[in-house]
Amino acid sequence: MTTDNQQEQSRGVIGFWVCLLSLISGLCVAQQDNNLQTEDGASWYQVEVIIFTQQGYIGEEQPPRTYSLDFAENSLELIDADQFREHNFPLATSAVISLPAEGATPSVIVDDPAPMNTAQAVPGELALNAEEQNPPDEYDLARINAEDAVFLAENLIQSQTEAKQEYIPEYEKTFVKLQRDVRNLNESSAALDRQSQYNVVFHEAWRFEADENGEDPWVLIKAGKPFLDRFELEGSLRFYKSRFLHFQSDLWLLEFDQQNDSANMVELPEFPLQAEPTLSDQHIIGEIQFDPASVANFFVDAAANIDPSNSESQIVAIEEQPRQYPLKSLWTFDQSKRLEEQQSYYIDHPKMGILLTIAPYQPEPLNPPPEETLPDAQ
Repeated sequence: MTTDNQQEQSRGVIGFWVCLLSLISGLCVAQQDNNLQTEDGASWYQVEVIIFTQQGYIGEEQPPRTYSLDFAENSLELIDADQFREHNFPLATSAVISLPAEGATPSVIVDDPAPMNTAQAVPGELALNAEEQNPPDEYDLARINAEDAVFLAENLIQSQTEAKQEYIPEYEKTFVKLQRDVRNLNESSAALDRQSQYNVVFHEAWRFEADENGEDPWVLIKAGKPFLDRFELEGSLRFYKSRFLHFQSDLWLLEFDQQNDSANMVELPEFPLQAEPTLSDQHIIGEIQFDPASVANFFVDAAANIDPSNSESQIVAIEEQPRQYPLKSLWTFDQSKRLEEQQSYYIDHPKMGILLTIAPYQPEPLNPPPEETLPDAQ
């Protein structure tokens, strides 16, 4: 029979092996200059997180008896890049790049051709006024047209110059799930999955623009085996920069009771409502039809048939009911760690573990400024 000391040593060896594996994978991270910034001075980072559950000996540790489960107000969900590619949406961080409609031509605003004094008159009108006061023998229409053309051309050049001065670079959208080929911990994830005692439930990488005040948002986590409308692993995590880089987690691991024992009912917080990323602040596609009856079907214990005439009141009643679920155990994972760039980290827990890495990233503008044209040599 294995003693407690031997089991503790075994667990320590496993933790060391996982940590070493993550450090080896971290060597594959591309070397970049520290404190990379965009043209507006913002610092960008690429991060990657693996969360896995682990089975086996946990010593004398037990699930917490008291805990507080909640989602942060400034939370968001990672965006699936396929949602943008399907509709050919640009991945911009702020306003959408505005392009002129097909066939549109630039317009120039000119003054109303009403009678005005000489100081306010445009060149063509000066010529006309002079001709009216002292009629010439011949009306020089070609000269007047040439002067007007020069006036309009100068205004057009000035407007184009001002537009160049107002150039604002647009970058890729933040918090978008990155493809596998740009991730750095794929080998670590595969190695963990090959071990029977580990199960990778979350593995994603994304990029973000660090908030100089340390108010970077939390990323919602819904991972692992589902149960009704909940998941094995829930909560949120974030990377933020407040003088130094930090990682912070607020997660809970749920073991649901498939027997629905009423004695093990636990109330879980509602997931925050999230705006649709493909439509919220970039594009509008037609009119979205809202069916209250279909929304109510997503709630637990919702009636199979809902009377459309009274659907709104039924939805309100469902939302006000406590959301309780049968649980065998509930483990929390609340940790904070200071980070160094270009490093991989392993954070241990009796029932789960986290591998993570962070590295500076330099985004390229989606709307590069037009190249300056040099005047022709004389």
